[in-house]
Amino acid sequence: MFGNLAGLVRAQWARAADRTQPARLVVAAEDQDANDGTAVVVEQAGFVSAPAAPRAVRIDPASGARTVVSSGGSFISPVDVTIDHDGNILVVDANAFTGFSGGVIRVHPVSGVQSVVSSGGSFNSPIAIAVEADGSLLIADNKATSGEPTLFRVNPTTGDQRILASGMPFRSLTGVKVVPGT
Repeated sequence: MFGNLAGLVRAQWARAADRTQPARLVVAAEDQDANDGTAVVVEQAGFVSAPAAPRAVRIDPASGARTVVSSGGSFISPVDVTIDHDGNILVVDANAFTGFSGGVIRVHPVSGVQSVVSSGGSFNSPIAIAVEADGSLLIADNKATSGEPTLFRVNPTTGDQRILASGMPFRSLTGVKVVPGT
């Protein structure tokens, strides 16, 4: 269903304590050559006009019609979204799971069923996600490993986290993207 995804709308939220103010909205093309234009957004709950529960929403490229794919469940503060090579929706949530340390949630694009990809470990408040060519996940977290900004590589099958880079010269990570052909 999302194999021909033209773009993802990524909502990145302010790092304020309440995490309820949108910081910016970024549109990122995933594969320009074979896409239908479908977009997926994640929304947090708690705004005056926000949904009652955090959710992932599919947006039709022709009509703009919105369909809730998944809501509630493990979602607490979803902050970024991407699509894996199998068409599953991957959501990074800054506060999900025990201890509110955040993690990665896989959402089936048709049924909306959520499953945990990775949580706990060294995550402290992950904020961004990207999929590498081999299917591995890159996760940015500004508070991991003793409060240092950290880029993790996560095995999408086992959830194992490995530090790819941490500390200076990173100051405040706001996103991650894989450059094609690397």
